[in-house]
Amino acid sequence: MTGKRELNKQRQYFDFLAVATRLFEDNGVENTTMLEIAAKSGTVTKTLNRYFPTKNALVLAIMKEDDRVSIDRLKLKSRINLDDPIESIVKLFSVYVDYSNIIKHLSVWREYEAVCILEYGSERNCTESVNLRSGVISIVNEVLKKALKEGLLEEYTSVDDMTDMIHAITLLNYHKALRGHFTSDDEAVASLRCNLRSLMTPFLTRRIA
Repeated sequence: MTGKRELNKQRQYFDFLAVATRLFEDNGVENTTMLEIAAKSGTVTKTLNRYFPTKNALVLAIMKEDDRVSIDRLKLKSRINLDDPIESIVKLFSVYVDYSNIIKHLSVWREYEAVCILEYGSERNCTESVNLRSGVISIVNEVLKKALKEGLLEEYTSVDDMTDMIHAITLLNYHKALRGHFTSDDEAVASLRCNLRSLMTPFLTRRIA
């Protein structure tokens, strides 16, 4: 009996996330009310508030779920072939950052980011996105170590320094996407690939086409 009750709670939790995401995409976060989310979910605001006391809490839950899915996919991608370490890292970040979703719903993602920034400054410091980013960078560091061990990078390469520079490049790329600099995910990924090749090519032991 307890198992069934927990299953129903989980189902309702994810139903709320799905409905809220659709409404945020259609109307924007600011123009969507908790009352609308509850009504579209076939329930009342009081029930919704038991799961999410505020709209900000709902926004952050959506981001956290997106992070959870991303890190699961990243764990699989970290096993990719290292014939081209640059392309390996491009693929990792292409999984981490859903450019097509950001570009399609740019205003929504800007509001998501604004909510998360507010949470960083609150007493209930939100660390999920920070932890995810750290996880991504850790995987990149492991990819570089493996590339160095297999002789794909020059022996003098500082893996930690290169990891820090890659982090800076990818953060800039991500914020360009949020500012609307790219018209498609292909354009965003191509820009990231170009910048990473400029950084990493001098350290490769063989030229990659």
